[in-house]
Amino acid sequence: MSKIQALLVFLCLVFPNFLGSTMKVVPFSKDLPGVLNFALDPNGKFILTGLENRTAILWNFSNKRFTVFPKNTALLNALAISSDGRQIAFQSDENSVKVFSSDGIFLYSLIGHKENIRAISFSNKGNYILTGSEDNLVKLWSTSNGRLLRTIKSHIDPVTSVGFSPDSNSFFSTSEDGYLRIWNLEGKLKKEFFHHSGPVMYANFSNDGRKLVSGGDDGKLMIYNLENDKHRTIEAHSNSIRSVEFSKDSSKILTASEDRTAKLWTNEGDLLSTFKGHEANVNMAKFLKSDKFILTGSDDGTQKLFSLEGRDLATAVI
Repeated sequence: MSKIQALLVFLCLVFPNFLGSTMKVVPFSKDLPGVLNFALDPNGKFILTGLENRTAILWNFSNKRFTVFPKNTALLNALAISSDGRQIAFQSDENSVKVFSSDGIFLYSLIGHKENIRAISFSNKGNYILTGSEDNLVKLWSTSNGRLLRTIKSHIDPVTSVGFSPDSNSFFSTSEDGYLRIWNLEGKLKKEFFHHSGPVMYANFSNDGRKLVSGGDDGKLMIYNLENDKHRTIEAHSNSIRSVEFSKDSSKILTASEDRTAKLWTNEGDLLSTFKGHEANVNMAKFLKSDKFILTGSDDGTQKLFSLEGRDLATAVI
């Protein structure tokens, strides 16, 4: 497959209404800036990507335009898109977040953390933003004006990920202290789990709210049943897990790892597929198009599109 053909496959599968935008498809090169993180608009209109060269890029496939956000002083490990697709947020320097409209218009900054911000999450109802930082704190903000609503002294070590429950009435935090905790919006601890043998790197609720998964620096995948508090431990990867998420119907789990692979599991932890081809850490993996495809991002500077069976369909770099 030629580079142009690969690009067309990539864009048509990910964004079927795409026509006329410019992206570049290239073979692997050590000079490419790594793809540290990316987020997808729930309506499929744009993608926000954070690069190792401290640049954020918003590709809007409705109006065939892209917006580049340069001059950030931090690695863009943390970014997010609101559930209605109207706001985007990313770490602009080590201890602050900038929030823009999806048209690229600056709205407000979130300033208050004292150390590097590692995680950002919008509530599903669209009224709150969470941030988690290496200052061991989680902060809750209003999306209407960026006002700080609450600070939670959540952990004794850096916070690595945060996220809201499907009903937006509670949230989780994970940390290098090895704990996964669930809080209500007032900052009261509801549940906590301590089953990894080191830092917990990422977590996510299932969309039906019945389960919670976590991925650790130990390469293990933990699946928690929130209805009976039982859990299952999966020896998922040979290196640190960088992201975990459920499919929309909550029947599958997707993991990405520093072992250069992503993997697809049943919601009980049985392996379905392994996605190979990246030349460096896979930092993020997400479901696409009603869970029919997998999109990954890697330190090798590329994003790959896979079938659920593990077939590499296209490789692109923004």
